[in-house]
Amino acid sequence: MKKIKILFLSSSLENSGPVNVLFNIIKYLDREKMDVTILSLGHSKNKSRKEEFKALVGLNVIELHYENICQSFCQYFNFMNSYKFDIIHAHCLRSLLFTFLINSNSLKFYTIHIFPGYQTLAIQGKLRGKGLNILSRFLIKRTDVNIACADFLRREIIDSITSHCLSVPNGVEAKAKISVFEKNVLKSKLSLDLKMQYFIFIGRLSVEKRPMFLIENFIKSFPKEYGLIILGDGPLLSQILPFNSERIRVLGFKTNVFDYLVASDFYISASVVEGLANTFLEALSVGLPCLVSNIPSHREVLSGSEEFIGLDFETDDGDDFQYKALCFLEQISKNTKLNVARYFEKYYTAKRMSEDYQKIYISKYTEKKDV
Repeated sequence: MKKIKILFLSSSLENSGPVNVLFNIIKYLDREKMDVTILSLGHSKNKSRKEEFKALVGLNVIELHYENICQSFCQYFNFMNSYKFDIIHAHCLRSLLFTFLINSNSLKFYTIHIFPGYQTLAIQGKLRGKGLNILSRFLIKRTDVNIACADFLRREIIDSITSHCLSVPNGVEAKAKISVFEKNVLKSKLSLDLKMQYFIFIGRLSVEKRPMFLIENFIKSFPKEYGLIILGDGPLLSQILPFNSERIRVLGFKTNVFDYLVASDFYISASVVEGLANTFLEALSVGLPCLVSNIPSHREVLSGSEEFIGLDFETDDGDDFQYKALCFLEQISKNTKLNVARYFEKYYTAKRMSEDYQKIYISKYTEKKDV
């Protein structure tokens, strides 16, 4: 079989959830079977992973440079007239729109990272968000192969938008294990209290993540030997900063997020809406038991394990949070961390995710070729 020519489209190569998923898909694709190109529709202003993409063997990396959206499309149009691809795989709404603005016989793929609904409204505002949701639904209905980043999301898409949707759960890199001594050295380096056990929250500090709910109920629910690390930036940061203390560490945006994950003992999230967050999976990769809200993505992960790896609590319910916090501490054992890591390695590695995508690429390409 000749190599399948795949073009991956992204708005940029800036370090973000969808771009990190894209990197992990491409990293493990079989170059003997696939000829892979990634086209960034814009220049990454900061936190770019461009050099990391360029370091991947057998990957063509192209980045458009433009002053406005019209120039961007003109460059894209010229590029698509010069090259032919069997599959075009979009990873954001803008790149999905661009796939529909050209006349191409390529199979059009789209990875759906969030449901076009409340989360878009919360991030983009009501007016802009509503327009983007309408556009997203319109394009999803006309995409050849939709792939949701979690099974709960696939079901939501099928129920509300189109019956044509598959799912491949997100995956992240498996991490090397470290000793207790190494962990304590890292905690000291990060100015964390060696006697304290830390829960960690990582994410955008915005209303849908419920950081204020988390802080207020954490203080009520956990003994003083437990601390909370909050990493991230966003519109609520100024409201949260006054809570910064030895126990509640409001640290803002950090580039060394993984160091804080390794130095922590538990993962915590009170989000009311979320896709399958990479930070959640990264917490699993280092064996952190999880105390999380009972939104579909969290429930999907917790329900898949036969062993105890964490608990969920009713969203926005302080009483249930306090009750589940007590239950959580009672169920933690010396084997819990190992159970979490084993569960992650079975279901949520980047390699597993990439292999699942590769099976779909081959299957859909073969189906089209045989028609």
